[in-house]
Amino acid sequence: MKILVTGSSGLIGSEAVEHFDRQGHEVFGVDNNMRRVFFGSAGDTLWNLERLKNACKRFTHAALDIRDRRAIDELFASQRFDLIVHCAAQPSHDKAQDIPLLDFEVNALGYSAAGFRSQRAGNRQPPGSDAAALPRSRVRVLEHQ
Repeated sequence: MKILVTGSSGLIGSEAVEHFDRQGHEVFGVDNNMRRVFFGSAGDTLWNLERLKNACKRFTHAALDIRDRRAIDELFASQRFDLIVHCAAQPSHDKAQDIPLLDFEVNALGYSAAGFRSQRAGNRQPPGSDAAALPRSRVRVLEHQ
């Protein structure tokens, strides 16, 4: 299978990358190191990205922002995925108070954009795709029909 993991350099996303790589699947990761923007140098995930590149045999990375509609459109126009594991998020409830609009863009609009573009590319609409109902830091798995 070909699997897309958003937020692939983060805690949950990187575990998903490793899990599916160990199972022999082709894994395409999308992550733009937004944690560095949220939390400064302590939040930088480039070390984890490098670790994944060295540890995983079937991992490809793209530095895409989940909110970038054009880039996500191009991704789904050029790639077909059998499974989407959406882990991209701003994970801190405390931080959300300081950056409410950015938090909403990443957590709600980013999720909705990925689901909508996936559907336009021929994948099934994700079940329960109402972004407002999606709790922060929850992994969503979307299967291709």
